[in-house]
Amino acid sequence: MGGFPPTRGEPLNRMRAEDFQQAIELFNNGAFLQCHDYFEELIPFESGKDAEFYHGLMELAAACYHLKQGNVFGARYLLTSAIDLIAPCRPFYLRIDVERLLAQIDHCRRLVATLDDDEEIGFNESHLPRINRVNESMGQ
Repeated sequence: MGGFPPTRGEPLNRMRAEDFQQAIELFNNGAFLQCHDYFEELIPFESGKDAEFYHGLMELAAACYHLKQGNVFGARYLLTSAIDLIAPCRPFYLRIDVERLLAQIDHCRRLVATLDDDEEIGFNESHLPRINRVNESMGQ
C-alpha cells in the first residue's frame, strides 16, 4: 500500500490520491473483499466527511462481497448503510459521481429486497454498482 503512514509534510488525515484510486480499481474489478480491507486500513487516518464517505464505500464493497457469496441478509443491511453514509456527499464528492453511484446502489438494493434471506442466488454481477470518477471541474 502506498506509503502509510503519510510521509513528512503530508497531512495525517488525508488519503493519498493514489491510495484512493487503488481502492476504486479494486472495487471496479470485483475485488470487493480486498477493497473493503484496503479502506479499513486507510480510514483510521481520516476524519469528518471524508471518513464517512470512505466508510460508506467500504460498506458498499462489503455488501457486494456478500452478494457474490450469496449472503442476502448481510448484503441488504450493508447496502442500506452504504446509502446512509454516502448520500450526504451528493451530487459529487472527491471526483466521484455520487448521484450515479447512489442510483446504482438503490437499484441493487431493490433487487436484493425481492430475495429471501436464505435464498440461493447467483446474483448477476452486472447489477452491482461501479464507482465512476468525474473530471477535475466537478466534485470537491
